[in-house]
Amino acid sequence: MTSVGEGKRKGYIYAIVSSILFGTKAVLVKIAMETGLTPIDIVFFRFLFATFVLGIYILIRHTDLHLNKGQFWQLVFLAIVGYAMMNLTYYGAFHRMSVSLTGMLHYIYPAAALVIARMVFHDNITKKQCIAVILAIGGAMLLSLGDISQIDPWGLVLALLSGIFYGTYAVGLGRPALKELDGIAIVFYLCLFSTVFLGIFEGIRGLNPFAIISLEGLVLMLVVAIFCTAFSMMMFRQAIVAIGSVSTTILSTLEPITVVILSLILFDESFNIVMTLGALLILIAVGLTVERQKQEKSRVKNDETL
Repeated sequence: MTSVGEGKRKGYIYAIVSSILFGTKAVLVKIAMETGLTPIDIVFFRFLFATFVLGIYILIRHTDLHLNKGQFWQLVFLAIVGYAMMNLTYYGAFHRMSVSLTGMLHYIYPAAALVIARMVFHDNITKKQCIAVILAIGGAMLLSLGDISQIDPWGLVLALLSGIFYGTYAVGLGRPALKELDGIAIVFYLCLFSTVFLGIFEGIRGLNPFAIISLEGLVLMLVVAIFCTAFSMMMFRQAIVAIGSVSTTILSTLEPITVVILSLILFDESFNIVMTLGALLILIAVGLTVERQKQEKSRVKNDETL
């Protein structure tokens, strides 16, 4: 039984590491856009390079890639909805509203994950998780708070959809059928299917991302693909298996704190009292989530002594 508590502890670490890496990705993407890459190009190259890197690792490791029909279609669905469509709607909102306002609306995904987990799959949701979700969303919104007057109706819809898509992905990734698969194999297929979908999307639009990528852009995309896509997705998946989709998405709201800290260091951006309050709310939400794990571990130990 103690291994269960240890597994959950590792799950919280995986969730925190993945959120930091995803936050780092946002800053690197901002730099990559300055090299001439469009948001769609960046998403395409992220998954393309991640697929190649993971493919090489899988060949060396001799990972079992066998899927049954149900697992195949679940992964296709999650790749298209959770990453391809999420990124397309997220970056599409950028063209209609500010990045900060888009981010504020996108961070409804912990609530989306909670509602889907409860209403669709009938998962048990605790009051403490509900409180943590509210605090995490509130904190993320304060950190990302922009000019409300900039809200565009279609931008609003796209930003909210991106959060719903990501929440759906987080819950779907934790379903029993996928827990049986190797984590590396799951991430490989998600990246592969996302690359194919985005490649088709680029082709339909008559775009050729290979014609505009520079050496600097190539290096940035390799870093994003290896550390902020392949590795972070594996950490995210392992966290969901260990602690569930709701707790993982709550801890994922550490991402905007990472973005703010790196922006302060690299871009000399400002940090005000509202953002400080937002960061504090997120940290309280994280504390509530981790405290729940400690209580469960303590209960397990008490059961063992009986």
